[in-house]
Amino acid sequence: FVSYDITTEQGDYYSYSHSVDVYANYQFSQQMAMKLAYQYERYYDTDYAQVDVNAISGLTTLGDLNHNYNAHQVMLSFSYQLR
Repeated sequence: FVSYDITTEQGDYYSYSHSVDVYANYQFSQQMAMKLAYQYERYYDTDYAQVDVNAISGLTTLGDLNHNYNAHQVMLSFSYQLR
């Protein structure tokens, strides 16, 4: 038996996202090139639809899928053109 109080106020949904992309291209010759890229993202939300695993007895959920994160990504690519 699963019971849940649906009259409980969940609050407003709020989210924000900030991101920065920076890259540099280096041309070594007409055939060789390299690209260095960096990306940062900060994301936050108040998703009240997420339910912890044991929050409601008798209900199996996926758990708290946290959408609040900081992400850093560094990429390096090298290209060589055959003639």
